[in-house]
Amino acid sequence: MNDDGLVAAFLAGLPPHLHPDPAEQTSLRQALHQLVARARTAWPNLELATAVFVTHVAARVADEPALMDQLARAAAGDLWLACACCRGDSRAIAAFEQAYAPEIRGALRRLRDQPMGTDDFLQVLRHRLFVGDGTTGPAIARYSGHGNLGAWVRVTALRTALNATRNKPPPDQPAADDDIFEFEPSPDDPELDHLKRTYRDAFRQAFLETVAALPASDRTLLRQSVVHGLTVRELARIQGVHHATVARRVAAARELLVVGTRAILAQRLAIGPRELDSIMMLIRSRLDVSLVRALTPDAES
Repeated sequence: MNDDGLVAAFLAGLPPHLHPDPAEQTSLRQALHQLVARARTAWPNLELATAVFVTHVAARVADEPALMDQLARAAAGDLWLACACCRGDSRAIAAFEQAYAPEIRGALRRLRDQPMGTDDFLQVLRHRLFVGDGTTGPAIARYSGHGNLGAWVRVTALRTALNATRNKPPPDQPAADDDIFEFEPSPDDPELDHLKRTYRDAFRQAFLETVAALPASDRTLLRQSVVHGLTVRELARIQGVHHATVARRVAAARELLVVGTRAILAQRLAIGPRELDSIMMLIRSRLDVSLVRALTPDAES
C-alpha cells in the first residue's frame, strides 16, 4: 500500500474531530509505518491487510489531541492479533489462545468445585471473545491497544468465569461466596501457608468492609478499571479529564483499600507488625482478583 492509501485508510476510521492538520501528514505517515512495522515484527506469520489494520486502530484512538503519542505508545503487536481475531481468522484465534493460555488457566482455577467443566467454560469464553451475543459483538473488538492485552484477557476471562458460575452451586454444597479470597498453598513456606489459612476469613471481612466504605465514585472507578478492564485513557475520555488525573485517582483508590484493610486487621488481630506486613503483601498480590469478586454486580453486599 502506498503512503497516501495508508493515511486515507487510517483517516477513514478516525472520528473527524480527531483528524490531524494537513501539516502533520508527514508525521502521521511515519507514525503509521512504524506502527505497522512493529505489529508485523510481533506476528510475522500472521497475515492481515494493512488498510484493515490501520482502520481498526483508528477506531480505537482515545479522544485526546496527542494522536502521534498515542500511535507511538500503542501495543502494536497486541492490536494486530486482536484485529485478526475480530475478523474470525482461525490462525489468529489459535495463536491468541496459545499466547494467553496462562491467563485463561488462571480463570479456570476459579472454577474448581464448580459444576461447569473446563471444556464448557472454554466454549463460553471463546464465544464471548470471538463471537459475542449479536448486540455487542465480540469482546476482543473492545480491546483498545492502550494497555497490555494479557492483562485485558486475564480480567475478561476471570469475569467470564464468575458470571458463568454465579448462582450455580454444586450438588449438596452451598455456593462459596468467598472462594475468590483463597490463596494458593505454599508447601515450601510453612509460615506463609499458616498465615494464609489462619487469616483468610479475617482478610475477606476486612477487605469487603473497606470496599463498602469507599466513596461511591472510587468504587465505580475501580469497577470500570479492574472489572471492565478500561484503560486510564478510556476512563479519561469518559470523565473528560486528562489520563494522568485518572491514573492518580485509580492509584489513590487502590491505596485506600490497602490502608483501610490494614487498619481493620491491626485493630482486630493480635499479631505483630511483621506478621501484619506479611499479610499485607499477600493482599497486595491478590488485590485485582479480590476486587473483581467484590465489585462484580450482585457480589457486593
